[in-house]
Amino acid sequence: MVLAPEHALVEKITADSQKAEVETYIREAQAKSDIERQETNREKTGVFTGAYAINPVNNEEIPVWIADYVLTGYGTGAIMAVPAHDERDYEFAQKFDLPIVQVVEPLYIQSTEPGKVREDQPFVERQAITAIIKHWSEDKYLGLKWKKVDWDTFLTGGVEEGQTPEEAAIREIQEETGYLHPKLVKQLSNTHAQFFHVPKGHNRFAHFSDFYFELEDGAREETAEEEQQTHDVVWLSPKEMESFRLPESHQFIWDELLGNSQLFSGEGILANSGKYTGMSSSDAREQIVVDLAQKGTGEEKVNYKIRDWLISRQRYWGAPIPIIHCEKDGAVAVPEDQLPVVLPEVESYQPTGEGTSVLASVPEWVNTTCPKCGGPAKRETDTMDGFACSSWYFLRFADPHNDKEPFSKEKAKFWLPVDDYIGGAEHAVMHLLYARMWTKVMFDAGLIEFDEPFKSLRNHGMILAPDGRKMSKSWGNVIAPGEIIDQGYGADAIRLMELFIGPWNQEAAWSVEGMGGCFRFLQRVWGLTQEFVEEQQKTENNKPEAAQKSVLVAVHKTIKKVTEDLHDMGFNTAIAALMGLTNELYKIKTAEGFADTKAWKFTLDSFAQLLAPFAPHIAEELWADLGNSQSVHTSDWPVWDEKYLVSDTIKIVVQVNGKVRATLDVSSDVSEEEVLKLAQENEKVAEFISGNEVKKSIYVPKKLVNFVV
Repeated sequence: MVLAPEHALVEKITADSQKAEVETYIREAQAKSDIERQETNREKTGVFTGAYAINPVNNEEIPVWIADYVLTGYGTGAIMAVPAHDERDYEFAQKFDLPIVQVVEPLYIQSTEPGKVREDQPFVERQAITAIIKHWSEDKYLGLKWKKVDWDTFLTGGVEEGQTPEEAAIREIQEETGYLHPKLVKQLSNTHAQFFHVPKGHNRFAHFSDFYFELEDGAREETAEEEQQTHDVVWLSPKEMESFRLPESHQFIWDELLGNSQLFSGEGILANSGKYTGMSSSDAREQIVVDLAQKGTGEEKVNYKIRDWLISRQRYWGAPIPIIHCEKDGAVAVPEDQLPVVLPEVESYQPTGEGTSVLASVPEWVNTTCPKCGGPAKRETDTMDGFACSSWYFLRFADPHNDKEPFSKEKAKFWLPVDDYIGGAEHAVMHLLYARMWTKVMFDAGLIEFDEPFKSLRNHGMILAPDGRKMSKSWGNVIAPGEIIDQGYGADAIRLMELFIGPWNQEAAWSVEGMGGCFRFLQRVWGLTQEFVEEQQKTENNKPEAAQKSVLVAVHKTIKKVTEDLHDMGFNTAIAALMGLTNELYKIKTAEGFADTKAWKFTLDSFAQLLAPFAPHIAEELWADLGNSQSVHTSDWPVWDEKYLVSDTIKIVVQVNGKVRATLDVSSDVSEEEVLKLAQENEKVAEFISGNEVKKSIYVPKKLVNFVV
C-alpha cells in the first residue's frame, strides 16, 4: 500500500526505526508542487514506514510505503498498489525491488474480421496452448500463415482430456509442424481470447497456457495432408516478426519473450486471487465488494472530483473572471455592457510566488466601483487557465464572427456536435474532461441542444525518440525539426516521413532512415512534373492524337485509394499509393512518352491535389507550374471515374475433377469457347486430361473452368 506523505495516518503508524527517513521525505515532498509530483517521466521515490496493513480478503500482511506520486486531494490519499497492472505502481515496485504479482491475465476480444465475435452466438470454452518455437541454429521463430483464413499466428491448439498443457503443446508441435524434438525452455504468461473460430464455425472462448520452446535439431516428419492444406510453416527473424500480423494475445507473449514490459491494465481473468481466480475482473470486483460488506470490513463507495486545475494555476494571460467584490453587495457580476474584462498592461508577467495572480499587484485595475451600489469594490484577480477557454472553443467555431454572444443557438444546432475528436490519449484527462463539463453546463442552461460535445474519439499514437522513449528535454532525446530542415531535407519531407512512419493510431520510434526515401520521392515528383511542363510548352500548338489510357487508369485508381485512405486516416498507406503512382507514371513515360498531354495534365493536376495534405509547399509549387491560378488548397478534390477501375484482364481458375491445376489470365470479354480452348491447351491442365475422356466441362463465367474426366 502507498500513502500520500501528508496522510494523517503516516505519523501514527511509522515505526521508530523509520521516523527520521520518513520525516525527511515528507519535507522534500512538501517542497514540490502537485504538478511536479505527478510528472509521469520523473523517477519514482518513496520510503517504507515500517508498518503493515492487513488485506481483508486473504489476511496477508501488506507493507505500507509513502510516495509523493500519491496526493491527499485524490480519493482517500491511500492506494492499494497493483504493480502488474498500473504503470506508476509498476515503476515504483521495480525501483524498490518489490514483488510484482500478476492478478489479471489478459483477455482479448476480437472486434475485427476475420474472427470477429458473432454477437448472436454462444461461446464454446476450450483449454488451449500457444507455443513460440525457436529455430535450432538460427535466431528465427516459427509462424503459421493460414491458407483458408487471413490469419498469421504462432502455433496454437487445444488441450485434450487427460493431457497437461505442456504435453498438448509438444503434441501440437509434432502434428502441425512435423518437428520432432522441441525442448521446453519456459512457460510464459497465460492469456485468454474470445473470437469467432472461422474453420470451426463457432465463437471460441480460449484459455491459453503459453510456452516458449527451442528445437534441439531439424529432425522432421512429413505432416498430414490436412495440416498442409490448413497452413504454411514460415521461419521469421525478430525484425520480420514486426510485420507478421500476430493477434493481440500472441503479440503480448512475444513482447514478454523479448523482455518488454508486461504491464497489463485492461479487463481480463483473475489469477493468483484465491477463490476469485478464474473470474472475469469486472465480476470479481463486484463480488469482492459484496463479500467485504457481508464481513463488515468494507463497502462500495464512489468518489467524484473535478480537479481545480483551472484556478490553481495562476497566469497573467489566463481568462479574467468577470466578478466584482463589494463589501456591501458581495460578489457582483460585471454588467454585460462592460464585457469583456480587458487585462491591463503589466511590467512583469512572472507569478508572484505568494499564491496570488499578477493582476493582484495592479491596484489601478483591481480597484473599481460596484455595479450595484456605486461604492468602492475590487475586481476578481484569479484567472482561469487556458483550459477554461480551450475547452469550449469548438462552439465558437460554429459562429466565429458573432460580436453579441459567444455563439448563436441556431448555428450551434446546425454545426454541432463535433463528428470526430482527434488527439493524444493524454488529452482525455484535461481537455476532454472539461469539454464535456462545459457542454453539460451549457445544455442544462438551454444554450445548446446536445449534452455530449463529440460523436467519436480517436487517439493518435505518439512519435517516440529514436531510443524508444518519450521525447523529453531532461533525457536529451528530443528531435528538433529545425535541425533536420537545416540538413537540406525541408519541411515537406519531414511531414511526409512522420505520416509515413506507421499507422496514425500507433506509436513509433523516430528514425531518419526513411527520410532519404521521402525526400527522393518528392524529388521524383518534382522532376516528372517539370519534364511534362517543358514537353507541354513544346507541343501546346500541336494537339496530340494518341490517347494514353494507361495514365488515366493509374491516376484514377490512386485517387480512389488516397480518398478512401484519408477517410479512414490511413495516411501511411495513402502516401504509399502516391509513391506507387510515381513509379507507374515513370514507367509509362519511358515506354510511351507524354503522348496524350490532356491525360497527363489531368493526372499531374490530380497528383498535386492528392499530395497537398501531406506535402503542402511542394504541392502548391507544382500546381502553379502546371498553369493553375488558384491555390491547390482551395481547389476541388479530384474524383475518380469507375470506368477506369475495371480491369482489362481477368483470372480464370482451371480445375480437373475439382482440384485446381492452373490459372489463366485472359481478356475480360473472352468467350466461353476461347476459355475452354485455352484451358485444355495449358501444359499443367493437359497433364491431367491427356488420354482421359472429358465427360463434362463446367464453365462459371469469368471465374472458373472444371473438367470432369
